[in-house]
Amino acid sequence: MLLATVPDGTQYALNQTSDNKGLPDIDQLIANGKSTGALTSFAFTVCDVK
Repeated sequence: MLLATVPDGTQYALNQTSDNKGLPDIDQLIANGKSTGALTSFAFTVCDVK
């Protein structure tokens, strides 16, 4: 499970797993036509994902 926490404390799912059920999708924060690919890729490089 990869999460992004924004300044107000809300957590958003960065990847699609059953553990993220009920969390808002990070795509809700992205402007039209933009991608979360770079953010998700970065998260996978700095986290110990099992």
